[in-house]
Amino acid sequence: MNDSYVERLYYQVIIPEDMDYDKAQLLSGDTDDFKLKLSKDQLIVEMKTHCASEDGAREIVDDYLKGWEVTAGLLHGPGSLTFKFSNSIILDLTTDNEDIRNAELNVSLSDVIVLADEAEVRVSHDEFPAPPQRFKLSPEVEMMYLRYKLYREGRETLLGLAYWCFTMLEYSAGGRSEAADQYVVDYRVLRKIAELCYTREDIRDARRLKGNAGVTPLRTAEREWIRAVVKKLILRVGEYAYDPVAKLPLITMSDFPPIT
Repeated sequence: MNDSYVERLYYQVIIPEDMDYDKAQLLSGDTDDFKLKLSKDQLIVEMKTHCASEDGAREIVDDYLKGWEVTAGLLHGPGSLTFKFSNSIILDLTTDNEDIRNAELNVSLSDVIVLADEAEVRVSHDEFPAPPQRFKLSPEVEMMYLRYKLYREGRETLLGLAYWCFTMLEYSAGGRSEAADQYVVDYRVLRKIAELCYTREDIRDARRLKGNAGVTPLRTAEREWIRAVVKKLILRVGEYAYDPVAKLPLITMSDFPPIT
């Protein structure tokens, strides 16, 4: 019988040089499997579920943290909050473990990325991105978010991103009407994003030239609308993956900025 169990996991908090959470208060959270406390330097995860090994505990926690990185990235930009595993506290049921618990005071954070003083522009946030609630990082979410990251890095066009994401919804559900039903999205939202992808093209956003499309550019309002819709759809796919039978609120045109 294995008498050891994982009490805590420690993660370094990695923040881009042009961003900080210096004014953010300590954030606490709770899931069925663990409790967490986040500061600007460190994330401490206290296990509630019994895990005999570090690998077993990390299998539970790391997937959750990857989802948190995605939801934070949609809010403040990709890479705005990432976690790097540091170490763990593993206790033994047969001892008092006092020395092991005291060792947490000496947890090394030497590898934490320090914010650069010379950064010309820095965005300060008063609050940490909230931990995800009822959200699962499914393969579909990962693929959609990867394309979103490519767009933010300038390696994907906005129309290319939009086309790829709504096509992913249609493919996973078996059609556009089926996608609207499965992900609880007003059909008009999907119809509009498809319409923009097929009727708007310009040098920056060209996905493919079509005889009736020409080079009609996206208006500013249309660009803002597409960005908002794409982020909302990525979140919705994660909500559906968490609980496919949950009663999710309908995503409608009124959830987004005016497009005209």
